[in-house]
Amino acid sequence: MRQLDLFSALQSSTEGIDTEFKSARGGMPGSFWESYSAMANTQGGTIVLGVAEKPNGFRAYHT
Repeated sequence: MRQLDLFSALQSSTEGIDTEFKSARGGMPGSFWESYSAMANTQGGTIVLGVAEKPNGFRAYHT
């Protein structure tokens, strides 16, 4: 999936029981494994690294 396609798909998404956004600014976020574990113990889900959910949309981080 191309980057633009990914962001188009994310515009209709919000964080929830099966979707989590992590900025990962500065490296792997410490809370990644907590989210990973929670999703592994339920129906699964998607963790998107490099994107933070903001009140007015999304903020992408890159290096």
